[in-house]
Amino acid sequence: MTRSMITAIDTNVLLDILVPNEKFCDASVRALEDAYTAGSLVICGLVYAELCIQFITQRECDGFLESNGRSLAGTSLAAETSIRPVLCFKDLHRGSWRE
Repeated sequence: MTRSMITAIDTNVLLDILVPNEKFCDASVRALEDAYTAGSLVICGLVYAELCIQFITQRECDGFLESNGRSLAGTSLAAETSIRPVLCFKDLHRGSWRE
């Protein structure tokens, strides 16, 4: 019986792909592909929060994650708790940028 490995993805690896970082993008893509071949890819609520700040909406972030095959580790409550301060911060700054 083969066991499936679960790999937790760090924010920096996802940002290498999202931004993209010329120096690390290819290596990060290969690392994710290798990890995906070995099993599941997950992110925790904190990584989700750090990643969401890169998008205008939370829905856009979710779309990026879905298109790249990630799933959130832990409960949705933990994810919501992690993301709430980030969204509040973004809303605060969005308002100040408009003024």
